[in-house]
Amino acid sequence: MTDFGNQYMVFREEKKTHTKVRPPSFKSIQEGNEPRLAVIRYFLDRPGYGLHNSVARIWFDPPEICSPAHVSLFLKQQDIALPGLLVEVYLDKFQSFMLIEGCEASGIEWDFSDSSPQNPGILNIRLTDLQSPHWQEDLSLSFKPSMIASTAGSTATSQSSKALGDSMPTTSHCHEKKGGPEHANSVPLGLFSFSLMVGLETTALMGTLFPGSVEPSFRLAWGPYMFFVGGLLQVIVGTLQVFRNNLYGAVAFLGFGTFWFSNGAESILETYFASEGSMAESLLEGPVDSIGSFIRVLFVFLFTCALWKQTFVMSKLSTTLISLLCAKLIVHAFRLLRDDQDGALAYMQLIIGWLTSAFAFWMFLVEFTNGVYKNQVYPTYKWSEEHSPEEVFGASGNVGTLQSKAARLRQAKFLNYHRKVHTSLPRGQKFGGCDVSENKGDNGELETIKDTSKTS
Repeated sequence: MTDFGNQYMVFREEKKTHTKVRPPSFKSIQEGNEPRLAVIRYFLDRPGYGLHNSVARIWFDPPEICSPAHVSLFLKQQDIALPGLLVEVYLDKFQSFMLIEGCEASGIEWDFSDSSPQNPGILNIRLTDLQSPHWQEDLSLSFKPSMIASTAGSTATSQSSKALGDSMPTTSHCHEKKGGPEHANSVPLGLFSFSLMVGLETTALMGTLFPGSVEPSFRLAWGPYMFFVGGLLQVIVGTLQVFRNNLYGAVAFLGFGTFWFSNGAESILETYFASEGSMAESLLEGPVDSIGSFIRVLFVFLFTCALWKQTFVMSKLSTTLISLLCAKLIVHAFRLLRDDQDGALAYMQLIIGWLTSAFAFWMFLVEFTNGVYKNQVYPTYKWSEEHSPEEVFGASGNVGTLQSKAARLRQAKFLNYHRKVHTSLPRGQKFGGCDVSENKGDNGELETIKDTSKTS
Protein backbone atom coordinates (compact mmCIF):
# COMPACT_ATOMS: atom_id res chain seq x y z
CA MET A 1 0.00 0.00 0.00
CA THR A 2 2.98 2.27 0.47
CA ASP A 3 3.81 2.13 -3.23
CA PHE A 4 0.27 3.00 -4.14
CA GLY A 5 0.29 5.89 -1.66
CA ASN A 6 3.51 7.22 -3.19
CA GLN A 7 2.00 7.00 -6.67
CA TYR A 8 -1.02 8.77 -5.29
CA MET A 9 0.95 11.74 -3.93
CA VAL A 10 3.18 12.02 -7.01
CA PHE A 11 0.12 12.07 -9.19
CA ARG A 12 -1.30 14.83 -7.04
CA GLU A 13 1.84 16.95 -7.24
CA GLU A 14 2.00 16.59 -11.03
CA LYS A 15 -1.63 17.54 -11.53
CA LYS A 16 -1.94 19.90 -14.49
CA THR A 17 -4.09 23.00 -14.38
CA HIS A 18 -4.64 23.48 -18.11
CA THR A 19 -7.21 20.66 -18.34
CA LYS A 20 -10.74 22.00 -18.23
CA VAL A 21 -14.07 20.24 -18.48
CA ARG A 22 -17.07 21.88 -20.07
CA PRO A 23 -20.09 20.18 -18.49
CA PRO A 24 -23.38 19.69 -20.36
CA SER A 25 -26.27 22.02 -19.66
CA PHE A 26 -27.94 20.25 -16.77
CA LYS A 27 -30.99 21.77 -15.16
CA SER A 28 -28.96 22.41 -12.01
CA ILE A 29 -26.64 24.67 -14.03
CA GLN A 30 -29.50 26.60 -15.57
CA GLU A 31 -30.94 27.19 -12.12
CA GLY A 32 -27.71 28.84 -11.08
CA ASN A 33 -26.21 25.94 -9.14
CA GLU A 34 -22.62 24.97 -9.78
CA PRO A 35 -22.48 21.54 -11.45
CA ARG A 36 -20.91 18.61 -9.66
CA LEU A 37 -18.23 16.56 -11.36
CA ALA A 38 -16.33 13.40 -10.48
CA VAL A 39 -13.49 11.59 -12.24
CA ILE A 40 -13.42 7.79 -12.16
CA ARG A 41 -9.89 6.46 -12.59
CA TYR A 42 -9.41 2.71 -13.00
CA PHE A 43 -6.53 0.36 -13.70
CA LEU A 44 -5.89 -3.38 -13.89
CA ASP A 45 -4.25 -5.11 -10.95
CA ARG A 46 -1.18 -6.29 -12.82
CA PRO A 47 2.58 -5.82 -12.38
CA GLY A 48 3.55 -2.29 -13.34
CA TYR A 49 -0.03 -1.00 -13.40
CA GLY A 50 -1.13 1.88 -11.21
CA LEU A 51 -2.42 5.43 -11.27
CA HIS A 52 0.35 6.47 -13.64
CA ASN A 53 -1.30 4.49 -16.45
CA SER A 54 -4.91 4.53 -15.32
CA VAL A 55 -7.86 5.32 -17.58
CA ALA A 56 -10.34 8.07 -16.67
CA ARG A 57 -14.06 8.57 -17.14
CA ILE A 58 -15.86 11.83 -16.41
CA TRP A 59 -19.03 11.59 -14.32
CA PHE A 60 -21.15 14.69 -14.80
CA ASP A 61 -23.50 15.73 -12.03
CA PRO A 62 -23.16 12.71 -9.73
CA PRO A 63 -25.44 12.51 -6.68
CA GLU A 64 -24.41 14.73 -3.79
CA ILE A 65 -24.19 11.69 -1.54
CA CYS A 66 -23.05 8.83 -3.72
CA SER A 67 -23.71 5.24 -2.68
CA PRO A 68 -21.98 2.08 -3.93
CA ALA A 69 -25.09 1.33 -6.01
CA HIS A 70 -24.65 4.61 -7.91
CA VAL A 71 -21.04 3.86 -8.75
CA SER A 72 -21.90 0.30 -9.68
CA LEU A 73 -24.52 1.51 -12.12
CA PHE A 74 -22.12 4.05 -13.64
CA LEU A 75 -19.38 1.45 -14.14
CA LYS A 76 -21.72 -1.08 -15.70
CA GLN A 77 -23.21 1.45 -18.08
CA GLN A 78 -19.69 2.43 -19.11
CA ASP A 79 -18.74 -1.24 -19.69
CA ILE A 80 -15.95 -0.91 -17.14
CA ALA A 81 -17.22 -3.49 -14.64
CA LEU A 82 -16.72 -6.44 -17.01
CA PRO A 83 -17.61 -9.97 -15.95
CA GLY A 84 -14.74 -11.76 -14.25
CA LEU A 85 -13.33 -8.62 -12.63
CA LEU A 86 -13.06 -7.97 -8.93
CA VAL A 87 -13.73 -4.28 -8.29
CA GLU A 88 -12.09 -2.48 -5.37
CA VAL A 89 -12.07 1.17 -4.38
CA TYR A 90 -9.18 3.01 -2.76
CA LEU A 91 -10.17 4.70 0.49
CA ASP A 92 -7.55 7.36 1.11
CA LYS A 93 -8.69 7.88 4.68
CA PHE A 94 -7.78 4.28 5.47
CA GLN A 95 -5.02 3.98 2.85
CA SER A 96 -6.41 0.68 1.64
CA PHE A 97 -8.69 -0.87 -0.95
CA MET A 98 -12.13 -2.25 -0.21
CA LEU A 99 -14.49 -4.31 -2.33
CA ILE A 100 -17.48 -2.38 -3.57
CA GLU A 101 -19.73 -4.92 -1.89
CA GLY A 102 -17.81 -4.33 1.32
CA CYS A 103 -18.28 -0.57 0.98
CA GLU A 104 -22.02 -1.05 0.65
CA ALA A 105 -22.18 -3.43 3.61
CA SER A 106 -20.08 -1.03 5.72
CA GLY A 107 -22.26 1.98 4.92
CA ILE A 108 -19.50 3.89 3.14
CA GLU A 109 -20.65 6.74 0.92
CA TRP A 110 -18.99 9.55 -0.97
CA ASP A 111 -19.81 13.20 -0.56
CA PHE A 112 -19.69 15.08 -3.87
CA SER A 113 -21.74 18.05 -2.69
CA ASP A 114 -18.84 20.51 -3.01
CA SER A 115 -17.26 18.99 -6.13
CA SER A 116 -17.05 21.08 -9.29
CA PRO A 117 -15.32 21.06 -12.69
CA GLN A 118 -12.51 23.09 -11.10
CA ASN A 119 -12.27 20.84 -8.03
CA PRO A 120 -13.58 17.39 -9.04
CA GLY A 121 -14.07 14.42 -6.80
CA ILE A 122 -11.93 11.45 -7.78
CA LEU A 123 -12.54 7.75 -7.25
CA ASN A 124 -9.61 5.38 -7.79
CA ILE A 125 -10.59 1.85 -8.72
CA ARG A 126 -8.54 -1.32 -9.02
CA LEU A 127 -9.78 -4.14 -11.26
CA THR A 128 -8.51 -7.65 -10.56
CA ASP A 129 -8.96 -10.75 -12.76
CA LEU A 130 -10.75 -13.63 -11.12
CA GLN A 131 -9.34 -17.11 -11.67
CA SER A 132 -12.38 -19.35 -11.74
CA PRO A 133 -12.24 -22.67 -13.65
CA HIS A 134 -15.82 -22.25 -14.89
CA TRP A 135 -15.59 -18.55 -15.70
CA GLN A 136 -16.14 -17.53 -19.32
CA GLU A 137 -15.56 -13.91 -20.03
CA ASP A 138 -18.00 -12.05 -22.25
CA LEU A 139 -16.16 -9.44 -24.35
CA SER A 140 -19.05 -8.69 -26.67
CA LEU A 141 -19.65 -5.00 -27.27
CA SER A 142 -23.34 -5.66 -26.95
CA PHE A 143 -22.96 -7.07 -23.44
CA LYS A 144 -25.60 -5.60 -21.16
CA PRO A 145 -25.12 -6.75 -17.58
CA SER A 146 -28.05 -6.65 -15.24
CA MET A 147 -27.92 -3.74 -12.85
CA ILE A 148 -27.50 -4.41 -9.18
CA ALA A 149 -30.22 -3.43 -6.79
CA SER A 150 -29.32 -0.64 -4.46
CA THR A 151 -29.80 -1.24 -0.80
CA ALA A 152 -30.53 1.30 1.88
CA GLY A 153 -27.09 2.23 3.10
CA SER A 154 -26.08 3.07 6.60
CA THR A 155 -25.50 6.63 7.62
CA ALA A 156 -21.77 6.21 7.93
CA THR A 157 -20.26 8.56 5.37
CA SER A 158 -16.68 8.95 4.36
CA GLN A 159 -15.71 12.39 3.07
CA SER A 160 -14.14 12.14 -0.35
CA SER A 161 -11.02 14.11 -0.99
CA LYS A 162 -11.93 16.07 -4.04
CA ALA A 163 -8.52 16.31 -5.62
CA LEU A 164 -7.63 12.68 -5.22
CA GLY A 165 -10.71 11.20 -4.07
CA ASP A 166 -12.06 8.39 -2.20
CA SER A 167 -12.53 5.55 -4.41
CA MET A 168 -15.98 4.44 -4.41
CA PRO A 169 -17.20 0.99 -4.86
CA THR A 170 -17.19 0.01 -8.39
CA THR A 171 -19.47 -2.80 -9.01
CA SER A 172 -18.35 -5.81 -10.70
CA HIS A 173 -20.48 -8.49 -9.22
CA CYS A 174 -18.45 -11.55 -9.76
CA HIS A 175 -21.08 -14.18 -10.19
CA GLU A 176 -20.02 -16.95 -12.49
CA LYS A 177 -21.61 -16.66 -15.89
CA LYS A 178 -21.77 -19.44 -18.38
CA GLY A 179 -20.78 -18.45 -21.86
CA GLY A 180 -23.41 -20.59 -23.52
CA PRO A 181 -25.79 -23.51 -23.11
CA GLU A 182 -24.67 -26.72 -21.49
CA HIS A 183 -23.54 -29.48 -23.84
CA ALA A 184 -23.38 -33.20 -23.13
CA ASN A 185 -19.92 -34.72 -22.86
CA SER A 186 -19.19 -36.56 -26.12
CA VAL A 187 -15.66 -37.58 -25.10
CA PRO A 188 -16.70 -41.20 -24.28
CA LEU A 189 -17.77 -41.69 -27.89
CA GLY A 190 -14.40 -40.38 -29.10
CA LEU A 191 -12.55 -42.70 -26.71
CA PHE A 192 -14.53 -45.70 -27.95
CA SER A 193 -13.80 -44.74 -31.55
CA PHE A 194 -10.10 -44.50 -30.73
CA SER A 195 -10.15 -47.89 -28.97
CA LEU A 196 -11.90 -49.49 -31.95
CA MET A 197 -9.49 -47.99 -34.49
CA VAL A 198 -6.36 -49.10 -32.63
CA GLY A 199 -7.90 -52.54 -32.19
CA LEU A 200 -8.73 -52.89 -35.88
CA GLU A 201 -5.29 -51.60 -36.86
CA THR A 202 -3.70 -54.22 -34.62
CA THR A 203 -6.01 -56.87 -36.10
CA ALA A 204 -4.74 -55.96 -39.58
CA LEU A 205 -1.17 -56.38 -38.28
CA MET A 206 -2.11 -59.83 -36.93
CA GLY A 207 -3.07 -60.83 -40.47
CA THR A 208 0.51 -60.07 -41.54
CA LEU A 209 2.23 -61.79 -38.62
CA PHE A 210 -0.07 -64.80 -38.46
CA PRO A 211 -1.26 -65.71 -41.98
CA GLY A 212 -4.77 -67.12 -41.97
CA SER A 213 -5.75 -65.50 -38.65
CA VAL A 214 -7.58 -62.71 -40.50
CA GLU A 215 -9.16 -63.15 -43.91
CA PRO A 216 -8.05 -60.80 -46.74
CA SER A 217 -11.65 -59.56 -47.02
CA PHE A 218 -11.04 -57.73 -43.74
CA ARG A 219 -9.64 -54.85 -45.81
CA LEU A 220 -13.07 -54.28 -47.37
CA ALA A 221 -14.41 -53.05 -44.03
CA TRP A 222 -11.15 -51.72 -42.57
CA GLY A 223 -10.90 -48.74 -44.95
CA PRO A 224 -14.48 -47.44 -44.49
CA TYR A 225 -14.21 -47.90 -40.72
CA MET A 226 -11.06 -45.77 -40.66
CA PHE A 227 -12.72 -43.10 -42.79
CA PHE A 228 -16.07 -42.85 -41.02
CA VAL A 229 -15.70 -44.27 -37.48
CA GLY A 230 -12.12 -43.13 -36.97
CA GLY A 231 -12.11 -39.96 -39.06
CA LEU A 232 -15.59 -38.48 -39.32
CA LEU A 233 -16.74 -39.50 -35.85
CA GLN A 234 -13.66 -38.16 -34.06
CA VAL A 235 -13.81 -34.87 -35.98
CA ILE A 236 -17.44 -34.47 -34.90
CA VAL A 237 -16.49 -35.22 -31.28
CA GLY A 238 -13.62 -32.72 -31.44
CA THR A 239 -15.91 -30.05 -32.88
CA LEU A 240 -18.41 -30.57 -30.06
CA GLN A 241 -15.60 -30.20 -27.52
CA VAL A 242 -14.90 -26.73 -28.91
CA PHE A 243 -18.35 -25.61 -27.74
CA ARG A 244 -17.67 -27.09 -24.29
CA ASN A 245 -14.35 -25.22 -24.04
CA ASN A 246 -12.56 -28.57 -23.73
CA LEU A 247 -9.35 -27.44 -25.41
CA TYR A 248 -7.54 -30.72 -24.83
CA GLY A 249 -10.34 -32.90 -26.18
CA ALA A 250 -10.82 -30.65 -29.21
CA VAL A 251 -7.13 -30.72 -30.17
CA ALA A 252 -6.77 -34.47 -29.61
CA PHE A 253 -9.90 -35.62 -31.44
CA LEU A 254 -9.67 -33.13 -34.30
CA GLY A 255 -6.02 -34.03 -34.81
CA PHE A 256 -6.42 -37.80 -34.74
CA GLY A 257 -9.72 -37.59 -36.61
CA THR A 258 -7.97 -36.04 -39.59
CA PHE A 259 -5.17 -38.63 -39.32
CA TRP A 260 -7.72 -41.45 -39.53
CA PHE A 261 -9.46 -39.65 -42.38
CA SER A 262 -6.22 -39.75 -44.34
CA ASN A 263 -5.45 -43.38 -43.51
CA GLY A 264 -8.98 -44.41 -44.39
CA ALA A 265 -8.89 -42.58 -47.71
CA GLU A 266 -5.57 -44.27 -48.54
CA SER A 267 -6.95 -47.71 -47.70
CA ILE A 268 -10.12 -47.15 -49.74
CA LEU A 269 -8.10 -46.00 -52.76
CA GLU A 270 -5.80 -49.03 -52.51
CA THR A 271 -8.72 -51.44 -52.13
CA TYR A 272 -11.29 -50.10 -54.57
CA PHE A 273 -9.47 -47.89 -57.08
CA ALA A 274 -6.15 -49.64 -57.76
CA SER A 275 -7.45 -51.17 -60.97
CA GLU A 276 -5.15 -52.70 -63.55
CA GLY A 277 -3.24 -50.04 -65.43
CA SER A 278 -4.10 -47.26 -62.98
CA MET A 279 -1.53 -44.96 -61.36
CA ALA A 280 -2.43 -46.42 -57.96
CA GLU A 281 -1.45 -49.90 -59.16
CA SER A 282 1.92 -48.72 -60.45
CA LEU A 283 2.64 -46.90 -57.17
CA LEU A 284 1.68 -49.90 -55.06
CA GLU A 285 3.95 -52.18 -57.08
CA GLY A 286 6.89 -49.83 -56.60
CA PRO A 287 9.36 -49.80 -53.68
CA VAL A 288 8.07 -49.12 -50.17
CA ASP A 289 8.47 -45.47 -49.14
CA SER A 290 10.21 -46.14 -45.81
CA ILE A 291 11.60 -42.62 -45.27
CA GLY A 292 8.36 -40.82 -46.12
CA SER A 293 6.27 -43.14 -43.93
CA PHE A 294 8.75 -42.73 -41.07
CA ILE A 295 8.58 -38.92 -41.24
CA ARG A 296 4.78 -39.00 -41.35
CA VAL A 297 4.47 -41.20 -38.26
CA LEU A 298 7.23 -39.22 -36.52
CA PHE A 299 5.19 -36.01 -36.80
CA VAL A 300 2.16 -37.81 -35.36
CA PHE A 301 4.42 -39.00 -32.53
CA LEU A 302 5.56 -35.43 -31.79
CA PHE A 303 1.93 -34.29 -31.78
CA THR A 304 1.14 -37.06 -29.29
CA CYS A 305 4.08 -36.03 -27.09
CA ALA A 306 2.54 -32.55 -26.84
CA LEU A 307 -0.73 -34.16 -25.76
CA TRP A 308 1.18 -36.28 -23.23
CA LYS A 309 2.73 -33.23 -21.57
CA GLN A 310 -0.69 -31.67 -20.94
CA THR A 311 -2.05 -34.79 -19.23
CA PHE A 312 -0.16 -33.95 -16.03
CA VAL A 313 -2.82 -31.37 -15.17
CA MET A 314 -5.59 -33.91 -15.77
CA SER A 315 -5.57 -37.54 -14.59
CA LYS A 316 -3.18 -40.47 -14.41
CA LEU A 317 -5.53 -42.45 -16.65
CA SER A 318 -5.06 -39.99 -19.52
CA THR A 319 -1.29 -39.93 -18.90
CA THR A 320 -1.14 -43.73 -19.11
CA LEU A 321 -3.19 -43.86 -22.31
CA ILE A 322 -1.11 -41.24 -24.11
CA SER A 323 2.11 -42.90 -22.86
CA LEU A 324 1.01 -46.19 -24.43
CA LEU A 325 0.13 -44.38 -27.65
CA CYS A 326 3.55 -42.69 -27.74
CA ALA A 327 5.27 -46.06 -27.31
CA LYS A 328 3.13 -47.58 -30.08
CA LEU A 329 3.88 -44.74 -32.49
CA ILE A 330 7.64 -44.71 -31.96
CA VAL A 331 7.82 -48.49 -32.47
CA HIS A 332 5.66 -48.14 -35.59
CA ALA A 333 7.88 -45.35 -36.94
CA PHE A 334 11.11 -47.37 -36.63
CA ARG A 335 9.36 -50.47 -37.97
CA LEU A 336 8.47 -48.50 -41.12
CA LEU A 337 11.99 -47.11 -41.35
CA ARG A 338 13.52 -50.60 -41.22
CA ASP A 339 10.74 -52.14 -43.33
CA ASP A 340 10.25 -54.72 -40.58
CA GLN A 341 7.28 -56.82 -41.73
CA ASP A 342 7.51 -59.72 -39.26
CA GLY A 343 10.44 -58.96 -36.98
CA ALA A 344 10.74 -57.99 -33.32
CA LEU A 345 9.41 -54.47 -33.86
CA ALA A 346 6.25 -55.83 -35.49
CA TYR A 347 5.56 -58.08 -32.49
CA MET A 348 6.23 -55.17 -30.10
CA GLN A 349 3.74 -53.04 -32.01
CA LEU A 350 1.20 -55.86 -31.82
CA ILE A 351 1.46 -56.15 -28.03
CA ILE A 352 1.46 -52.39 -27.37
CA GLY A 353 -1.43 -51.95 -29.80
CA TRP A 354 -3.68 -54.35 -27.91
CA LEU A 355 -2.71 -52.75 -24.58
CA THR A 356 -3.52 -49.29 -25.95
CA SER A 357 -6.87 -50.42 -27.36
CA ALA A 358 -7.87 -52.15 -24.11
CA PHE A 359 -6.87 -49.18 -21.95
CA ALA A 360 -8.73 -46.73 -24.21
CA PHE A 361 -11.84 -48.90 -23.86
CA TRP A 362 -11.45 -48.81 -20.07
CA MET A 363 -11.25 -45.01 -20.17
CA PHE A 364 -14.39 -44.95 -22.33
CA LEU A 365 -16.17 -47.04 -19.69
CA VAL A 366 -14.95 -44.81 -16.83
CA GLU A 367 -15.88 -41.53 -18.55
CA PHE A 368 -19.24 -42.78 -19.79
CA THR A 369 -20.31 -44.34 -16.48
CA ASN A 370 -19.20 -41.41 -14.33
CA GLY A 371 -21.00 -39.03 -16.68
CA VAL A 372 -24.28 -40.95 -16.66
CA TYR A 373 -24.36 -41.42 -12.89
CA LYS A 374 -23.04 -37.89 -12.26
CA ASN A 375 -20.74 -39.35 -9.69
CA GLN A 376 -17.27 -40.86 -9.54
CA VAL A 377 -18.33 -44.49 -9.84
CA TYR A 378 -14.87 -45.39 -11.11
CA PRO A 379 -11.79 -43.54 -9.79
CA THR A 380 -10.08 -41.20 -12.24
CA TYR A 381 -6.79 -40.86 -10.31
CA LYS A 382 -6.41 -37.12 -10.70
CA TRP A 383 -2.97 -35.60 -10.51
CA SER A 384 -4.40 -32.88 -8.28
CA GLU A 385 -7.64 -33.21 -6.34
CA GLU A 386 -7.84 -29.43 -6.17
CA HIS A 387 -6.98 -28.38 -9.73
CA SER A 388 -7.54 -31.37 -12.03
CA PRO A 389 -10.86 -31.41 -13.95
CA GLU A 390 -13.54 -33.98 -13.19
CA GLU A 391 -13.31 -35.46 -16.68
CA VAL A 392 -10.48 -37.87 -17.44
CA PHE A 393 -9.90 -36.56 -20.96
CA GLY A 394 -10.52 -32.85 -20.82
CA ALA A 395 -8.91 -29.55 -19.91
CA SER A 396 -10.40 -26.12 -20.50
CA GLY A 397 -8.63 -23.38 -22.41
CA ASN A 398 -8.63 -19.59 -22.28
CA VAL A 399 -11.73 -17.82 -23.54
CA GLY A 400 -11.97 -14.32 -24.99
CA THR A 401 -8.21 -13.82 -25.11
CA LEU A 402 -8.00 -12.69 -28.73
CA GLN A 403 -8.67 -9.17 -27.49
CA SER A 404 -6.58 -7.82 -24.66
CA LYS A 405 -8.61 -7.00 -21.58
CA ALA A 406 -6.46 -3.91 -21.08
CA ALA A 407 -7.37 -2.72 -24.58
CA ARG A 408 -11.00 -3.64 -24.00
CA LEU A 409 -11.20 -1.50 -20.87
CA ARG A 410 -9.56 1.44 -22.60
CA GLN A 411 -12.29 1.27 -25.25
CA ALA A 412 -15.16 1.13 -22.78
CA LYS A 413 -18.29 2.75 -24.17
CA PHE A 414 -19.15 6.38 -23.47
CA LEU A 415 -22.86 6.15 -22.78
CA ASN A 416 -25.34 8.94 -22.29
CA TYR A 417 -25.50 7.64 -18.76
CA HIS A 418 -27.01 10.76 -17.17
CA ARG A 419 -30.25 10.00 -19.02
CA LYS A 420 -30.53 6.50 -17.58
CA VAL A 421 -31.18 5.18 -14.13
CA HIS A 422 -31.74 1.78 -12.69
CA THR A 423 -35.31 1.40 -11.53
CA SER A 424 -34.24 -0.26 -8.30
CA LEU A 425 -32.89 3.02 -6.88
CA PRO A 426 -35.11 4.55 -4.16
CA ARG A 427 -38.05 6.61 -5.34
CA GLY A 428 -37.18 10.21 -5.97
CA GLN A 429 -33.45 9.65 -5.59
CA LYS A 430 -31.49 11.53 -8.23
CA PHE A 431 -28.81 9.91 -10.31
CA GLY A 432 -27.06 11.72 -13.11
CA GLY A 433 -29.76 14.37 -13.45
CA CYS A 434 -32.71 11.93 -13.44
CA ASP A 435 -35.57 11.28 -11.08
CA VAL A 436 -37.18 7.88 -10.67
CA SER A 437 -40.95 7.91 -10.53
CA GLU A 438 -42.99 5.04 -9.22
CA ASN A 439 -45.02 4.34 -12.36
CA LYS A 440 -45.28 0.64 -13.06
CA GLY A 441 -45.62 -1.20 -16.33
CA ASP A 442 -47.57 -4.30 -17.17
CA ASN A 443 -44.97 -6.49 -15.51
CA GLY A 444 -45.31 -4.61 -12.25
CA GLU A 445 -41.79 -3.18 -12.33
CA LEU A 446 -40.77 0.44 -12.18
CA GLU A 447 -40.14 1.66 -15.68
CA THR A 448 -40.86 5.37 -16.05
CA ILE A 449 -37.91 7.71 -15.84
CA LYS A 450 -38.36 11.42 -15.51
CA ASP A 451 -35.53 13.23 -17.24
CA THR A 452 -34.55 16.34 -15.29
CA SER A 453 -31.48 17.10 -17.36
CA LYS A 454 -33.49 19.27 -19.75
CA THR A 455 -35.78 22.19 -19.33
CA SER A 456 -39.04 22.42 -21.14
